[in-house]
Amino acid sequence: FADLPYLAASIGIALPELPKIKQWIWDLTLEQIVTKCCTDAQATYALYQHYKDEVDAEYLAVEMKLIPILITMSGKGIKVDQPLRAIIEAELADELKVYEDLAEEQGFNPGSPKQVAFMLAKDGVFLPMTKKRKSLRTDEATLRKITHPIAVLALTYRHSKKLYSTYIRPLTGENRCHTNFHMDAITGRVSSARHNLQNIPKGRMRSIFLPDNSPFTDLDFSQIELRTLAYIAQDDAMQAIFDSEGRYSSG
Repeated sequence: FADLPYLAASIGIALPELPKIKQWIWDLTLEQIVTKCCTDAQATYALYQHYKDEVDAEYLAVEMKLIPILITMSGKGIKVDQPLRAIIEAELADELKVYEDLAEEQGFNPGSPKQVAFMLAKDGVFLPMTKKRKSLRTDEATLRKITHPIAVLALTYRHSKKLYSTYIRPLTGENRCHTNFHMDAITGRVSSARHNLQNIPKGRMRSIFLPDNSPFTDLDFSQIELRTLAYIAQDDAMQAIFDSEGRYSSG
């Protein structure tokens, strides 16, 4: 979304561009740094003066009205099926034990990226370097391209470990799962944390959450941001796509 140069341009201020630096800010001259800091501060104040009334109005009209709703949702939480959660926890613990035993037979820890990389490299598997070239890459995207049994074991172990430690164990003893909603995402969307209820994996992880009195209802406004943009901008091409029940894609 909009950054400072883009916003400044909307009120007729052109900010000077710094030369691209590879690593350190002190590669720039003192004059360049001072000029950049001063012009950014001046542009920020000018933007505040220009948009403050509009921002205050939007905040009071939209954001403030949403806060009580989010507080209510956070306080109410969602019911947790503890018997089912305990069953899944036991199953995942058994899975992890199997993976750990298999890895131990080979002499490595499946949860250690460094040890996984060493075992693969020892067997002649090529691994690319990380961006800073300090270690071999063993991220999910890299390992999925490898058919070696150790890569498969590491991926499977990581998946089960993530489910166990992030979604199952933290809910032990909780009859209801609560979350903290945040409204500070740059996209304008509401985010969720501690516990993140917006990122529960599909399948059995979601089955531990129960409705109170009626079935869950799933509502999803497809491409709501782009539809809003098409309406505000009155873009004929985008509106034609959405009017025909299509999806807008950059490709």
